[in-house]
Amino acid sequence: MRIHWLAALFLVSGPADAQYIGGNVVDVSTGRPSFGLRVVAFQGKADASSVLTDSSGNFYVGPLKPGLYRLRIGDGTPAPFLSDTLRVTADGFAQGQFRHDSSGRRIYYEFEVAKPVGLLPGQRSPRYPDDLRNARVQGQVIARFVVDTLGHFVDGSFSVLPGTDQRFVSAVLDALRAFTFFPAQLPNGRKVNQYDHMPFQFSLW
Repeated sequence: MRIHWLAALFLVSGPADAQYIGGNVVDVSTGRPSFGLRVVAFQGKADASSVLTDSSGNFYVGPLKPGLYRLRIGDGTPAPFLSDTLRVTADGFAQGQFRHDSSGRRIYYEFEVAKPVGLLPGQRSPRYPDDLRNARVQGQVIARFVVDTLGHFVDGSFSVLPGTDQRFVSAVLDALRAFTFFPAQLPNGRKVNQYDHMPFQFSLW
């Protein structure tokens, strides 16, 4: 799920010697165009080109060689947004619409961060419910939740994905409340909230 990628990627023909990534950036909280925001196209750890958004939030960054790129939108702000991978072809450019959170309070997805959430060693597994163990019932819970900047599970963010056995959900929720995580970090080292998901198996063997 990519709530910060609003428009499908599409290709627009352009000069063979001038490939660009273009788009429009709006503020996630106000819905208004984001003016003067630096947008950087990069490959791996190398920046290829950068530009500022105009008064309408529009930008065209390049020219770029054909290849795969990501965008760092709001470079230098407390909460830059990292796009998914974009492909620039020899005869066109990629274009889309993006949202940037100037408040710095939004929740990130794993693909946006430099260091994703990780579970600290030594955490206790969820307790197998006695009644289900005695009945030799096995199951699985696939949990989705938010980890905050202190590495703690955020109450109220918990949900389960398809394939979940509801009889084990309470045990998983109790365990998550006691877990401690490495918080997610942006490329500049800033810790941010991140969506995470984790499967839990309840097996007798």
